[in-house]
Amino acid sequence: ITDPTSVFVIVNRDSNDITFMDIETRNIVGKVFLGNNVNPHMAMMSPVGRYVVTGGTRANKAFVIDVRTLTLVKTIPVDLAPEHLAFSPDGRWLSWMAPYERRLNVFLRELESGEERRLTSATERDVAGYFWAGEQNIVYVQDAAGDENWRLFSVRPDGGEAVDLTPYEGVQCRIVDELEERDGEILF
Repeated sequence: ITDPTSVFVIVNRDSNDITFMDIETRNIVGKVFLGNNVNPHMAMMSPVGRYVVTGGTRANKAFVIDVRTLTLVKTIPVDLAPEHLAFSPDGRWLSWMAPYERRLNVFLRELESGEERRLTSATERDVAGYFWAGEQNIVYVQDAAGDENWRLFSVRPDGGEAVDLTPYEGVQCRIVDELEERDGEILF
């Protein structure tokens, strides 16, 4: 595939492969077998369209596919049932949600070095969702007190303490738009 914007990526949870379909012709242009008992879930294309990543919820791995050659180029163990895999905007990091202490948290892996770390440490309430806000911040939503007053937090991929962006009592926060075209801004 020479133009990654010319294809759909199809994930069938009951299969062991990822399918690529030409947008214009609706023809299947290729499939990539991931292994037995993988159960792929969700797919994300890297910012420049070179790679696609999907999580194998039965295999507990992330699978990285080279879009140009339609080959599986990397299999990464990522803990139990990885969800919501994403590349950082610069393509340096792979992030995902997985359980830690029975709660969903955000994990990172630097693709070049293979260094992996847990970015959040939720033990009382799950991290409900996250996204990359520019190249240097991950923003996530969490109901910290169990009262459904969702708070928005920001944390850098290199670690450090999370910053509560909505430190107000009795206020619910919802992400309206990630404003990908406006670095450093989000609408919530």
